[in-house]
Parts: sequence; structure tokens; C-alpha cells
Amino acid sequence: MKADRLASVWPGLERPAPKDLVEEAYDAVAVRQVGCKILVCGTPRTSSTRLSRLMLAAGVGIPMEYWNAHNREILMRRRGLERRRVRKKIFPRLGAAADDSAYLNFLMARRSVNGIFSANIQYQHMLSLARSTRNEVFRNALVIHIERFDVAAQTASLACALLTKRYGFEEGNAPVHCDCEKMRKALRKANAVISEGNEGFDRFFARSGIAPIKVSDQTVNQEPRSLIEGLCSEIGRLPDREKLDRMIEIDTKYTADVELKSRLRDMIESDDAVLVGRHRSNSGPLRVLKKIKQSF
Repeated sequence: MKADRLASVWPGLERPAPKDLVEEAYDAVAVRQVGCKILVCGTPRTSSTRLSRLMLAAGVGIPMEYWNAHNREILMRRRGLERRRVRKKIFPRLGAAADDSAYLNFLMARRSVNGIFSANIQYQHMLSLARSTRNEVFRNALVIHIERFDVAAQTASLACALLTKRYGFEEGNAPVHCDCEKMRKALRKANAVISEGNEGFDRFFARSGIAPIKVSDQTVNQEPRSLIEGLCSEIGRLPDREKLDRMIEIDTKYTADVELKSRLRDMIESDDAVLVGRHRSNSGPLRVLKKIKQSF
């Protein structure tokens, strides 16, 4: 049986930033049933956002960080789903579950395309969900666990973002002066976030019986077309190749703050007080996408 080709809702003109993806233009026509859920799980600075843009271009849903507090607030307000503060004070767990469930219902109905709901989830965002909603989000989902094995580079990149408040290509490149103590604090905070996320996902996957597909940041950046074709093959669909090729063409590597990242990397290598470990997941059986050469 011939696989259906996906159709991307991305216009295909400019590289979309998170602020673009929360706009109403990406609210799809309401769907009654979602046939597939795909969740990209990873810690910050693993190229998970780039993977999400590639998936968007290929027609694999409209993935973004839906449980990031900023994005969630914008989407809930627009759909009239503000949190019910009084009920949460009286029945905090029931209130949280009700709010989470209403928001999830909106996402599944209005943020799914081609029968696919997809999302980018960081560990800290996952913890904000009520347990019942968290279980519903992951139930029967295809889970991709993206990791960056050069943890020193990842830590330096996240510390740089914490210091500059710049997390993406759309936020400029004005120089920021940082003294050594600020840099050390940022490195320690970044390392804590990454370690907590890696270990937390491992525990969650093991406890939930989830065998995620493993993907490295190198695969995302060096073999994007093969990666997306493998993902689409996994769900029995064909990518929107024209839009995918366009995204690969314009979604160039993020090269801002090179000097600051270099200083942070040097500090990691020379300062024993900055604890950076090489993390390798042990969350269960490894599933490898077809057509993809894994770099680990």
C-alpha cells in the first residue's frame, strides 16, 4: 500500500521562531481524532528546536514547546482557558488536572495536522503537568529522546543563553559583558538543569516502560533529511519534501556568542569547581529509525 504524503502548514518562506508558532495562524481546523502522537524529549541546547522545525516543514504535526509556561499562557488565554485560581486554592490537584486536561484537549483538536499531534517537551516542563495528564500525553506516543553527548559544549551553550537571555536565532547578537563569578554560577546552573533532565527522563522512561527512539544532536544537524525520512517511514507516511528541503536550506546553524561560549568552555576545562559529566542514557531498549546512521 502506497504511503500518503504529508502536507506542511508552514508557509515555507522564513524560518519560524517560537513567537510565530504560537500565533493563531497555526491553529488548525478542529479535528475529531488524532491518529498519531510524536513527542520530542530532551534537555536544553540539544537541537530539539531544530528537529521540531524540520518536523513542521515535513508536515509531522506542529511541534513546539507547548508546556513552556510562556507559550502555554498565550495559547490558553487566546482560547479562553485561563487557570481557575479559586478552585486550585481549594482543590489544588483537582484544579491542576482539570486545567491540564482542558489545555491538552485544545492542543489535540487545534494543534494537530495530518492526523498527527507533535510536541517538544523538556523535563522541567513535563514536571509541571498533573500526573494524570502526563500519563495521557505519553500514552501510545512515539517518543524521541534527543541527547547531546558533548555535555561540556551543551553546558557552555546553556550557560551562555542564561547570561545573555538569548535562546534562539531571532534574538540578536549584541555583546554581553560577564565577569568570571557570573559565568561560574551560570555554568553550575546549566549543568544542574542538564543533569536533572537527563536523569529524570531516564527514570521516567524506565518507570513508564517507554522505549524511546534515540537521536543525537549530530544526526539532527548533519543528516536532517535522512532523519526526517526515517521518522516518516516509522509512521507510514511520506514527508512534504519541498518544504523540508526549503527548511534545510534556510535553517542554518546558530552561531551567535561564539566568543562567550569559548570562554565558558575554557572555564569548564580549567575549573574543577564546574562539574560536567558525560551522560549516557540507560533508559531501556534502543530503537533506531530506518535510514539513520546513529552517531552513538
